[in-house]
Amino acid sequence: LEKEILDEYLKPLIDSPKKIVIINSTWYSKEYHYGVAEELKQMDVDAIVLVAFIDCAIPNKSWFSEFDIPVYELGYYDGPHNIDFWSVVCEQYYTKLTFDQVSQCDISVGYMCLNRKPHWHRVKLIAQLEKFNLLQHGYVSLGSENSNQPQIKLARDSAKENRLAPNAGSDNRGIINDIVTLGSMENWNNHLVNIVTETVYDINSNHFVTEKTWKPIIGFRPFFIYDTDLGSKWLTDRGFETYANDFADLIDGPVNTPDAVLALLKQLSRQQMPYYKHKLLDLKEKLLYNNICFIQHTDTQKRKIKEGILCQI
Repeated sequence: LEKEILDEYLKPLIDSPKKIVIINSTWYSKEYHYGVAEELKQMDVDAIVLVAFIDCAIPNKSWFSEFDIPVYELGYYDGPHNIDFWSVVCEQYYTKLTFDQVSQCDISVGYMCLNRKPHWHRVKLIAQLEKFNLLQHGYVSLGSENSNQPQIKLARDSAKENRLAPNAGSDNRGIINDIVTLGSMENWNNHLVNIVTETVYDINSNHFVTEKTWKPIIGFRPFFIYDTDLGSKWLTDRGFETYANDFADLIDGPVNTPDAVLALLKQLSRQQMPYYKHKLLDLKEKLLYNNICFIQHTDTQKRKIKEGILCQI
């Protein structure tokens, strides 16, 4: 999919007489950059295209300033060539659901927070959930890099590995890498609030989200991104509504900080099945709105891709 998008978006450049070098940001590093720079010095290059689709951007224009040629930043960069790759992935591969499909069952679990790679902010959150005895009140998982790190697995997880996911099996970090489904639909339908732990902690600075952010929107669940502002700016800048003020019946003040999330989860853990179901139905209009907004957002991404790079130069 990444190659298909690049072929379409960059076609005007590829078809031009210009000599273009495309540099993929995935797993790029300063050390690797030294070799790339030396190689570029030996080449006759008219322009460089930096691509960050799969992961957040690492190199930027300033890394290539010595070459005095145009450098285009494509994908998860803050600029005219910003393309939200993971929203296109989700639109293309996820099963389309309706609100009724994921709201008919009774809900008995307050929240879900699923984690595979044990990034520092995920480990911190899980430690806080454990400290306040909240682990048993939600669907929580956490993978590990080695046997010395803690690992939390769900008793009931995705039924099978997905062929599209790299390192799909549970033998890698102990958690199935399920990037194109909502996982166990029994679990999904049985929880209320989704706590998203993105790849990076500060999505506003990195301009990067993955399928983890889109899952609760596709699956009609209120959610908070565990981030400095719980993803509020990133979401509202793109037309989405947040759930910061929808739990005033449980806590004082908005849910707009990581500490407020913990306060909310403490109160959610004290609620019963009728509350969860009633709250989900109360939020139906907003859940439907965000789902429609997601469709519009992906349509915008696909339109950008189809128009091609020259339309923005």
